[in-house]
Amino acid sequence: MSPAYLGLLGQTDLDIRGQEWILRPRGSPGSWCRGLALFRLSFVSLAVYLSAHLPVTSAGHLSSPTISYSAGYTTYLIGESASLKCNSPTIARGFRFYKDGRAVNGPQDPALDTFRIASVNRGNQGSYTCTYWVEMSGQEVRSVESLAVQLHVLEHPATPHLSLEPKYSVYLRGESVGVHCEVQVMASPLEYHFFKDGAKVVASRGTSESTYVIASADSQSAGSYTCQYLIHLSGRLLTSMLSSPVSLYVTDQPEAPTISYQPLFPVFIIGEALILQCKAFSAATVSGYRFYHAGREVVHWSGPAPGMFEISKVHPDQQGAYSCIYWTKQAEREIPSLESSAVLVYVIEPLLPPILMLIPLDGQVADGDIVTLQCLPRTRHMNLTAHFTTGHSEILHNISKTRNAYSFQVTSAQDSNGKNYSCYHEVDVRGRKLRSPTSMSVQVTVQARLVLWPIITGTVLGFLLAVVLVLCLCWALCPKHRGAASVREDTSAQSSPPKDDTDLAYVSLTWSTQGSSHSRLGSTTEIFC
Repeated sequence: MSPAYLGLLGQTDLDIRGQEWILRPRGSPGSWCRGLALFRLSFVSLAVYLSAHLPVTSAGHLSSPTISYSAGYTTYLIGESASLKCNSPTIARGFRFYKDGRAVNGPQDPALDTFRIASVNRGNQGSYTCTYWVEMSGQEVRSVESLAVQLHVLEHPATPHLSLEPKYSVYLRGESVGVHCEVQVMASPLEYHFFKDGAKVVASRGTSESTYVIASADSQSAGSYTCQYLIHLSGRLLTSMLSSPVSLYVTDQPEAPTISYQPLFPVFIIGEALILQCKAFSAATVSGYRFYHAGREVVHWSGPAPGMFEISKVHPDQQGAYSCIYWTKQAEREIPSLESSAVLVYVIEPLLPPILMLIPLDGQVADGDIVTLQCLPRTRHMNLTAHFTTGHSEILHNISKTRNAYSFQVTSAQDSNGKNYSCYHEVDVRGRKLRSPTSMSVQVTVQARLVLWPIITGTVLGFLLAVVLVLCLCWALCPKHRGAASVREDTSAQSSPPKDDTDLAYVSLTWSTQGSSHSRLGSTTEIFC
């Protein structure tokens, strides 16, 4: 090139845009009015010239590059890798990266446009820029620094804590188990993930905690569980570390025991003693027993041996259904057995002595008469039987049953005189035979039969015979007056008595009769001898 070109170039700045280099005047535009206002050279021709004649220029003569993160975000967790890329507007021979104004290329090839951080730590946090350079006549022509980008370094989100609820070391088949994942620092997770043996089983939303519920545990539920959560931090959706694993063990309940009572009958009288025995089938070591009455646990109980529940004096409140369980120890947990079948305990009032009645009530009968003994129960029971006794002997025949009583008839005789009779009941209550106390005894008194009617009949007949004899005697003593009887009525004047009272002896029989309606009443007839 001619010296005129060089003089022109000495008064210009170099501006590189794409494939064109533009020389701009340093002075005022008026100085160019004397000659050339703007001089352009093609990239090829100017490059030949500059390579031979231009000196190394200072930074700022090349357009600035742009710097960016390959992952597209500026926040990284400790331990993650990060890559920054320097994008030049033209072909560059090399690149240089700066952190907080200092070069950080290190051992990396400067020709590479990417700066890699294998494992981010707190020391990598800062402001990053980059430049590029081209070589001209063996000299570096550098660009200005790019705009800065920030690298933010965060700790990993807090590792969640996983637990099982309820807190058992082993679970029974059919039990409900909650797999609980909880963040123990202030955070607002978007989603929780639960894993079983490394495979994701469920995802659920929550705030600071979430629970995966296993409604009915079985052998398929057993395994090792972990969890993690997702959270938005500094524009990134971050995943926490996995929680520590928790193992879920599932086992079957031991076989149900049997329950029985002693004595071997279900009905007990108030005040009697009762023992309930719970017996386990399992050969495993039994840690303890529990008894239940009407579905509720019997809190305070004791017995003569393990598995025995003694009631020294039973009362009506203790009537009802009884069952029991036992438990064994597995993996530091007390495992209850299945519940036994229930047995029913009945509590009844003591039987009362029956009432023994005699007919006749006073028990006094004549020799040969029939006496009836009735045994009346004072409690109502089915399958009731009455027994009559006299002395130490039981009467086994001629017993009849009515609706509510048992009767026994006996023909009294002198050998029954003064005997005492009593009775008692036997009743079958749900397979147990019970005997009532004996009734109060009653005594039968037999009296000799009195012969009164013959005496009374003889007396009456004797009196009548005496009257007849007196009449006949009177008639026989007065034969001359048999035809001269006179009859006078009460309404007529009375006849004068015989004049000679001393010489006349007479017998008078007077009676009153009530005649018919045509005859007079109260007439008197006298017969004189």
